Amino acid sequence: MYAGGYFTIVGGQPRYNIAALDVATGVATAWNPNPLNETYCPPGSGRPCGVPASVWALALSGGTVYVGGQFTSIGGQPRNRLAALDAATGVATAWNPNTNYQDDVVSALTVSGGTVYAGGSFAIIGGQVRNNIAALDSATGAATAWNPNANSHVRALALSGGTVYAGGQFTSIGGQARNNIAAIDAATGAATAWDPNANNSVAALEVSGTWSTPAAASPALAGSRATTSPRSMQERVLPPPGPEREQQRRGPGGERGTVYAGGLFTSIGGLARNYIAALDAATGAATAWDPNANNSVAALEVSGDLVYAGGNFTSIGGQLQPRFAAISAEVLVCPGVAMSFDFNPNTLNLHSMGRWVTGTLEPEPPASPSDIDIASIRLNGSVPVDQSAPTSIGDADSDGRPDLTVRFDRAAVELAVTEGDSVPVTVTGTIGQGCFSATDVIRVKRGHVTAPSEGSVLQGASAAEVRWDTPAGIQVQSVAVLWSSDDGATWSLVAHELPNTGSYSWSVPSTGTGEARVAVVLVESADPSGYDVTGVLAVSGRFEITTPLGVTVPRVDLALHGSVPNPATSLTVSFSLPDAEPATLVAYDVSGRELTRRAVGILGADATWSRWAHRGRWLPGSIWCTSFVEIGDWSLGRWSFSRKKHETVAAWVRSGGRFYV
Repeated sequence: MYAGGYFTIVGGQPRYNIAALDVATGVATAWNPNPLNETYCPPGSGRPCGVPASVWALALSGGTVYVGGQFTSIGGQPRNRLAALDAATGVATAWNPNTNYQDDVVSALTVSGGTVYAGGSFAIIGGQVRNNIAALDSATGAATAWNPNANSHVRALALSGGTVYAGGQFTSIGGQARNNIAAIDAATGAATAWDPNANNSVAALEVSGTWSTPAAASPALAGSRATTSPRSMQERVLPPPGPEREQQRRGPGGERGTVYAGGLFTSIGGLARNYIAALDAATGAATAWDPNANNSVAALEVSGDLVYAGGNFTSIGGQLQPRFAAISAEVLVCPGVAMSFDFNPNTLNLHSMGRWVTGTLEPEPPASPSDIDIASIRLNGSVPVDQSAPTSIGDADSDGRPDLTVRFDRAAVELAVTEGDSVPVTVTGTIGQGCFSATDVIRVKRGHVTAPSEGSVLQGASAAEVRWDTPAGIQVQSVAVLWSSDDGATWSLVAHELPNTGSYSWSVPSTGTGEARVAVVLVESADPSGYDVTGVLAVSGRFEITTPLGVTVPRVDLALHGSVPNPATSLTVSFSLPDAEPATLVAYDVSGRELTRRAVGILGADATWSRWAHRGRWLPGSIWCTSFVEIGDWSLGRWSFSRKKHETVAAWVRSGGRFYV
């Protein structure tokens, strides 16, 4: 088994982001291609450099493993984002399509015969201009004439018969308008009529040729069991097709069955589907299969009558299943129960106060509100009923029918809804042996996060500005900034007690994610361990954080020790070296004139002190630079500003022409 991703240890062995695992024991084999990103390696430095690079796509064909990701070398050879590796040795073959830009990434691969299909974010591949999707000759690496020309990132590919299914963040592909998912003719590159029209990005696709069940004709919800029992995974078999099952349908390329999709969408194939769906391969309509995940799905695999899903969800198929689940492909229809829903208040803004917001649910008789499973209720697919809040059965709207009133945490709801005058708020759950879904429309008035903008890409471990505005009439003195890596399912406090200036310099986390958001909120201290959000000023759109392409800095320490007395005729410097290679310590005056130098490499790698003397007095208020210069292209130093009894020191590190302060 071959595995790729972003890891440092797998199968009990150190492996950077790609490994081969023994299918019987799970132990990593000796196969070790070691993908690196060497974008910022100083040329001619003569030292090993580069950082481990993520692997986002794998495809196996015969004795070759095709790999896509963010690397610039793999298998011992320079390869930009796409490579073919010997399945036995891990060595890169001569195959080299070579994407050519620093920010390119290959995130989807599938192989058919002599063609390798690649998706990602790139503009040139295989020697030709190809925007985000391409077909490559498996022998030469050259791009074929096939050119669907997607206008944005392609994150998923699946092949069935004469059709290439593509998912991602595009709005145009194959010469047609298509939102995030499309079927492409494998011969011509043109989009077929198949159009599920997802309302958000599609990150995973899988095609199954199993018999399918027709989509529900009524608005009733449908579910699919998630299972964790190995026995049930291995032994449960679907009954053979019978008259009550629909005959297999043929898709746009003659293929049969079902296309499974995962991602960030909440609507696809004409129906509400949270993050995962099954689509008819012929029509693109969503089938009745509806596991209803509570967060994004990033990976799918179909085996027999099970669909394996991985992602950021914690609930799927009606069970608590953090991050990974095996879901029955069999459709289990949950009878729909008509339900009305009233959300209060009708407008959410910073003037509306209180810990909770309320929801009133009134089922159509003969169903009773006492049959509603309160623990199953979710608002917008993610916000549960607050268990610490009171619930009540009464007749809130005085229509003579009993209803159930529940309460949701106000801040959690505000973080789960968008801003606007007509914002749908949907509540789902189970009642007796049935299911319900009901929607109310509210106003949400708040400010806007103008940076990072929706769809933007930030570099991990960098600095970025968070900007926001405050609605007229709202007086806010101080704010806090939160960030989320999972599209708002969970939030982390970045900073609090910030003045409401509309701007904050954020140290972007090094965690890579395509589901990042930031929020500007009001908080108050709850207890010594944390804070409570009391209001939401603004929430950003979704943006991406890429894995940092850092530089491995050798261990080099340098410290200046204050001039005593000040001014003084000497300066003491302590430093350490990574090795005993030749090195020189140099001192300059403010004009850049060299005062003195000393060869120090012979002193070795231990911490060393050096006392520097100068014939003249060092003037008060002088600026001095003491720089450590190591062999190669690395240097580290400190500027020292001395005035009377005070000294200020600023440190810098240089690599090539870049300074890190």
